[in-house]
Amino acid sequence: MVYLPDQRDRRKSARLKRPFSFHLNGDVLKGRDVSEVGISVYCPNAGKSGLFYFRSGQKLKDCYIQIEGHTFHFTRLRVARLEEDEELLLYGIEIDHMLEPEKQRFHAFYTNLYEQSSKAETL
Repeated sequence: MVYLPDQRDRRKSARLKRPFSFHLNGDVLKGRDVSEVGISVYCPNAGKSGLFYFRSGQKLKDCYIQIEGHTFHFTRLRVARLEEDEELLLYGIEIDHMLEPEKQRFHAFYTNLYEQSSKAETL
């Protein structure tokens, strides 16, 4: 499939709501959505004023997600933003680096999810 530049950008930035688990240093956090360039993870300290799990710009190393029976490892992620979602706090985390074979697997998985969701919207 060939994408025009604006279609490719839209596809890369499309956040697909799919629950997943995010694993970092023995902690497991609940994830809300995934895109080709990042993930969104719920803040485990939601509702506790002034407590944040990550800080803006923080680098996260050697972590992974488990989604729909697949595991994807990230060598480096970066905390990009903190959002509010129905009274819950949500971290926007961007992918800084993945090993090439893992990156290709993740890209293929995301492309498949994107195409499935696009077909579901047209039905």
